Amino acid sequence: MTSVNTEELSGYAEKLRTYSLEDLEDIYFNIHILRHPLKYRLVRMELEKRNVALDVDPPTRAARGNFSTFLSGYPFIERHPIVKAAVLWLMLFGSTLAVTLGMLSPIWLCAIPLHFLGLQTAIVYFACLPLPLIMGAAIGGKLGGRGLHAVPVLFGVAAAIYLFDLSGAPSAIIRSVTAPSGPGGGFSFGGGF
Repeated sequence: MTSVNTEELSGYAEKLRTYSLEDLEDIYFNIHILRHPLKYRLVRMELEKRNVALDVDPPTRAARGNFSTFLSGYPFIERHPIVKAAVLWLMLFGSTLAVTLGMLSPIWLCAIPLHFLGLQTAIVYFACLPLPLIMGAAIGGKLGGRGLHAVPVLFGVAAAIYLFDLSGAPSAIIRSVTAPSGPGGGFSFGGGF
């Protein structure tokens, strides 16, 4: 470092002592660290002399879509682990059930009210049937249903299968395949309108 740089830096340090705290913070956050590393260090030293905390903690990353993280925001639930587990399991069961039933509803809609039945449609229905079950379980897992918490997710999928079966859609689809279809065969609107 030359004597010119030393004089310039000592003059800069003197100038920094006269600045207000707001001005120093403005310089600190706007100075180019790579172009002026020594000036940056002088600004830091002046701020440290004034007892200004320079290390700002980065904001915590929010875990989106995780029920466990969501419930940890409630102090009462956080203090009672059994209550937290019960609420978490209920939320996982309900959300998995709703998602799975929502994804099964197009099959029910086409089979029962619209009567799109027959061999070709039955093949499509049964080919598409695993997708809602897998997606329901995957979304339940994403919401926090992992490890021991996978139990309510599996119960949610099982309850959705049971309710879908109670709706009569699977039996109507199977009946349309096994019933004699007349000379045309194939796609038919089972039942009358």
